Parts: sequence; structure tokens; C-alpha cells
Amino acid sequence: MPRIGIVVNPSAGKDVRRIIGYASVVDNIEKIEILRRILVGILQFDVKELHFMPDVFDFADKTLDSLKKTDLENVASKVQVLPFEPIGEAADSTRAGAMMNAMGLDCIIVLGGDGTSKAVAAGCGKTPMLPISTGTNNVFPYRIDGTVAGLIAGAYATALGDVPGTLLEQNMFNVYINNRLVNHALVDVVLYHEPFISSRAMWEPEKVLFVAISRRIGEPVVGMASIAQAAMCRLRRGALGFACYVGTEDAKMRVLTPIAPGLVREIPIARCKGLVAGRRYRVNPDLPAKWCTVSVDGERENEVDMEKDVVEIELVEKAVRVLNPASIYSLVLKRGLLRKSGRKPS
Repeated sequence: MPRIGIVVNPSAGKDVRRIIGYASVVDNIEKIEILRRILVGILQFDVKELHFMPDVFDFADKTLDSLKKTDLENVASKVQVLPFEPIGEAADSTRAGAMMNAMGLDCIIVLGGDGTSKAVAAGCGKTPMLPISTGTNNVFPYRIDGTVAGLIAGAYATALGDVPGTLLEQNMFNVYINNRLVNHALVDVVLYHEPFISSRAMWEPEKVLFVAISRRIGEPVVGMASIAQAAMCRLRRGALGFACYVGTEDAKMRVLTPIAPGLVREIPIARCKGLVAGRRYRVNPDLPAKWCTVSVDGERENEVDMEKDVVEIELVEKAVRVLNPASIYSLVLKRGLLRKSGRKPS
């Protein structure tokens, strides 16, 4: 029975980078508009159930209330909300991902940025995600229209779930502090010379000490990952990820990168290295630093004392499954899943 999960982060797309830079605001009203388009796309296929994560904004009910009568009649009986009380934190997304995985859903549509996708990935196991960009750091999610996203998810759940090429398997970082696994990252890990988590966002380039990315990123990106992307040299055989340390003003390499929307800065690079899967790498910054924070996928999450704490990262190959929109849509067209036969009655 085709079933799809939907996770929407009400906090995504609203952090301080809209004040210090030129990041767009993706408010919750716009997310409802995206959800309406997603539901219309899904309705073109015989999906039986839609399971929403509960959230403090109540996206499921507000989206249903905003639908036209015909669409509401077609979708209302399919919508269910997972039975737990949300706390308004990333743990909601992880819990929802775990529940949807346990339920055996075909896929999970995720509205948010890199951090939201990371939170869902921490719980969803092998259930594939279709991440849609509505955050600030959007390296991992796709920038596609909600209608198309709905068509892709609906086609995958009803007709293409077992077809080779419909999924991509992406790498992930494990983050260890003092030999204890404390976090994960889908895109990047950053050591930031700031003692407190506070607003979580990063925008001061002089505080960046280290950046690692989980894969070679071919498309243009904005955020701290762009530092490693610009510094990336030719990877040696077997290396899947890449890391670089920020140096002093007299460093031999300097890269010009968009560290946040509307913020382009020149960053001195001291040294770089390729990362192979399955090996732990200790983070040893070249610049002096004591109290720092470890950022994962664009948000500061762990406070460390670099004089006492040991920070390590480990690259995990093919850890997360995501839908491949281009491949799926190509199959949709090739198989004629959007074509209807016969004439409409006059």
C-alpha cells in the first residue's frame, strides 16, 4: 500500500543570516503554499496514506484548511498525523523519521534545510527522503517546485520504488568528542572559534578554523561548505570527502567563497586533505583556539575545550538514501505515467 511521510520544520529559513546578509525568508505561509503544491502532485497517483509529523505550527491542519474543495475531498481521508507531542526542536524530526521508518513508509518528503534533513536522516534508517529546500543552508535539499516534488514522490511510491537508479546513496559524517559519538552531518562539519552555541548560525569568517565536506560537491553552494569546495584539490584514489584548515593572512592559498547568502569573503587556507571512509580523523586547528563549537550542517551544536577535548570525524559511505528526481521524472515520462488514454466525455 503506497504511503508517504511528510516532515516540515517550522523554524527553518528564519535565522540571523537574514539580518546580517541577504538570505531569503521562507515563512510558514510559504511552506503551506509548497505543501499545497506537493499534495496536488501526489494526488495524481494512487497514494493511500500521507503521514505528517506533528509540529508546533500545525502544518497538516492549516494546509488542509487552505485547499480548494475538490482537492480537500480527494486528500482529507488520506492524511494522518503521527501520535506524539512535538517539542519544537530537531528531536521532533528525528523521532518522526524513526516512526516513519518503523511504519515502512515508501519515502519521506522533508521541507527544511541541511539541518532538518540531517535530523530526519538520524532516525529514518533506510527509508529514502525527498528533501525540499526551505532553509538557509540548502546544499543537501533539492530546489524543485512542490508540484514536481509531489509527482516524483507519488510516482516512486506507487510505481517506481523497485526500479534501479531511482535512489542516490549519500555519505555522512559521524562526529566524536572524547571517543563518544555525539552527532552526524550530511554535508559539512565546521570547527568555529566561538565558545557558545547561542544563535547556532555562523557568519563570521575569522572564527572558522576547520571545514570538512562529505563528498565532492559539483553544484554551486552557499555556506561554510563553499570554503572546502573552493579549496578542494585533486583527491587521491579512495578519498570521498575533503577537509581544510584555515590559516593566517600570509597563507599560500586564499579562496573567495559565499559563506552565507549575500556574504562573500576571502578565506586563507593553511592545509588540506582528502578523507577516506571508515577512518577517524582528529581535528587539530592550525590557529590557536581554546573554547570552540562544532557545527554540523550549518548549525553550532557542540561546545568543546580544544585544550582538553578530542574532536574526531569519520566519513560513512552511502549512509543515507534520497530520491533521485531527474531519474524518477525521466522514468515517469518514459513509461507514460502522466499520459491518459481515451477521450473525456463531452
